[in-house]
Amino acid sequence: AVLFDAIKSPADKRIFTSIPIHDLIHDFLFWVKEHPGTGAAAFILVYASCTVLLLPGTPLTLGGGYVYKVTYGWVWGIVAGTIISTAGSLLGSCSCFLLGRYIMRDRVRKWGRKYPLFDAIDLAVSDNGFKLMCLLYLTPVLPLSIVSYLLGTTSMQLYKFAAAKIAAVPLMLMYVFIGASTDMLISAGTEDESITGSDSAKTSKKISVDDETHRKMIFEKQKHDKDMREELTGNIQTNQTNDVEMVNHDREKLSRRQRGHLDEEKG
Repeated sequence: AVLFDAIKSPADKRIFTSIPIHDLIHDFLFWVKEHPGTGAAAFILVYASCTVLLLPGTPLTLGGGYVYKVTYGWVWGIVAGTIISTAGSLLGSCSCFLLGRYIMRDRVRKWGRKYPLFDAIDLAVSDNGFKLMCLLYLTPVLPLSIVSYLLGTTSMQLYKFAAAKIAAVPLMLMYVFIGASTDMLISAGTEDESITGSDSAKTSKKISVDDETHRKMIFEKQKHDKDMREELTGNIQTNQTNDVEMVNHDREKLSRRQRGHLDEEKG
């Protein structure tokens, strides 16, 4: 149904792609946290369904690591998350294996013939199927869901295929640990943002203080220049007044002297 919806349906009318996957995963993990027993069984079934539908199970592994760490603590939370995620991956892989062997055998073999690597894997698993699967599980690059479908059409026995899942435990443990550490990473990022924000606030405050001081300095300088101009204008006016008074005084003295000479000549 998912493949048909993705291939045949128009982009604006697809059912599965229009669903907010992020919100669904968030709500599901929150429900798992509130119901540990039932949630663990549901987690395994959902994980297996994602594997069968060729959907990535890494988001569930990361989310499971965080949820079980919050519920049971670091040690037991990581152990529980690893066991439950591995169980879900194992159930999904075995389901893909059985579907490829009994229900979709002809279609899977027809599809696998397009890839020369499948012939090499088919020859290798007949002798060393367990070792080959261990090596494949240690390689996170390969899409193991598709490999499980392909191996179902080979002569490999189911119990060897399932036993090889033990090799996926270290990688699963790493993903669960990363998911359990998510809150620490988020809190560290929030702390850095808060520190950066406080520094920015301090810088902004400092800049605003400097601007205010700068404005005050400009205002005081303008006021000082105005006072200097007024004082200079007053001094010029005072000097002009003194000069006029001195000229008038000199003229008065000169006129007195002239009148004194005229009086002497008349006498």
